[in-house]
Amino acid sequence: MKHYLVFLFLAFLSSNNFAQDIKQTDTLSFKEKKWKLSTHLVSQPYIFNTDQGYPNLFTGIGITRKIGKFGVRLNYNYFDNDKSGPFTIDSVNSFEDITYTKEHALRLGIEYQANYSKMFSVLFFADYIFAPFNSNYTVFKGNEAPIISAETYGICNGATLGIGINFSFNEHISLSGETRLDFLSLQQNQEIKNYNNGTIVEYQTSQSTMNLKLIGTISINYHF
Repeated sequence: MKHYLVFLFLAFLSSNNFAQDIKQTDTLSFKEKKWKLSTHLVSQPYIFNTDQGYPNLFTGIGITRKIGKFGVRLNYNYFDNDKSGPFTIDSVNSFEDITYTKEHALRLGIEYQANYSKMFSVLFFADYIFAPFNSNYTVFKGNEAPIISAETYGICNGATLGIGINFSFNEHISLSGETRLDFLSLQQNQEIKNYNNGTIVEYQTSQSTMNLKLIGTISINYHF
């Protein structure tokens, strides 16, 4: 974590100095816009892992109010995934598990944009994240009724720091990508049902996680 934060700090300083040097020789021809509306084409979930670790497609939208080189941003993402597969515990019995997960992620934060040229810029951002989530895990024996299930409902709070790049096609359309480091705190309630003996167990848990998402978000943006 320390190495990543040092990298962000050094990248911020170098990009700021480099952008000022280029500004002397490269005048931006695109007129600056005050608003940016984003459609998230590719995003990585915050809490659950997807099947095979692939990111989700078309997960949400965002809007940014530009104030000079800075911006105030608000983003929303919805992740809905399912995973299933057979497994065995001996040579006779075979089972199948099915998992459904959902996340609603709301992020509010700030960003700083360092312009390298009229088409290319680097973004540094820090967001607060609030994300309700739930999951359902069920185990079946062959084609029979379920033998055990676990339902989870929880709330995630945290912060995400990161760096991104932005490529402008013209003064209205751009493509951006972000790498992020998530610091998350989760509180959740879980209910486990055993259908064989009819028992139900309920309990609460909490945990803190730190996750690096190299492909955090890829967005197409409209500037106006």
